[in-house]
Amino acid sequence: ATADDAAGKAWHILLLRSTFEDPENTPERVEHVLHTVLDIPIESARQHVLSSQSRMLAVIDHCAERADTFRKVRLFRSLGLVVQVASPAAMAGVARKGPVSKNYIELFQKSLRGTDLVGKRRPMPPLLLSQGPAAGTR
Repeated sequence: ATADDAAGKAWHILLLRSTFEDPENTPERVEHVLHTVLDIPIESARQHVLSSQSRMLAVIDHCAERADTFRKVRLFRSLGLVVQVASPAAMAGVARKGPVSKNYIELFQKSLRGTDLVGKRRPMPPLLLSQGPAAGTR
């Protein structure tokens, strides 16, 4: 089995861009947290930070065991990071060709290729703004 095969069956830990809405979560601080918790080189941590800042989220780790995944998630959250978990089922049915994408938005868009849903949004009803209490509601 390749590393890509293992990653496909793993629990994914996602770092959300909203992490950086907290002024204490500077890129340098988040890099340090990722470097320390995941025991990865600082350069790898920096790439995760750049990915999560330029996208809504980025995969920062893969764990084979559910318990290990949620232990890390609790630790990241206790350190102020906004993280989320994607189960192995989240990737089921997505055909992979070429390098594994670390961007779930891209994966979702790829899954829609060949359908009539690509690039389409559902129409939203107009927003009605109230001008005060409706007649007869006082």
